[in-house]
Amino acid sequence: MDYARLDKESLDEESISIDEVLQAVLADLSAPIEDTGAEIEVAAPLPVVEASFTHLHQLLTNLLSNAIKYAGDAPPRIRVEAEAADEWLELRVIDHGLGVPAEHRARVFEMFQRLHTREEIEGSGVGLAICRRIVERLGGEIRVEDTPGRGATFVVRIPQRRVR
Repeated sequence: MDYARLDKESLDEESISIDEVLQAVLADLSAPIEDTGAEIEVAAPLPVVEASFTHLHQLLTNLLSNAIKYAGDAPPRIRVEAEAADEWLELRVIDHGLGVPAEHRARVFEMFQRLHTREEIEGSGVGLAICRRIVERLGGEIRVEDTPGRGATFVVRIPQRRVR
């Protein structure tokens, strides 16, 4: 339902500080962060963008939740950073978890696609599809880069015209 609503919802764009959105997400995820002993490093300051608070919140919640969920046996270590590159802003969520094998990198952004069974790791397989749709509505793109066994980097590219 969340995915279907994305196309119908207004973007309600305004100048939004990614730092402020991230602080709200970290507060919402405080229980799993505490339960897992997650360490989350933020390379500040993150920029201000023209976007919907709700959509950015959902995007960052899904990416950080996955980084926590797919950490493996060690406490999650996550870094959030942003960098201007050419005509794009690249926002990265970097973890040291299970990673995504190269042959599955495109598939993880499809609806109901999972790399693990529900018994292994809980989830519905829609979170990254929602992320992809949010980023596409912003005129951007999302991809995953990784080294299996050493983690994943989710890269969100947003056009610089959206950055303030």
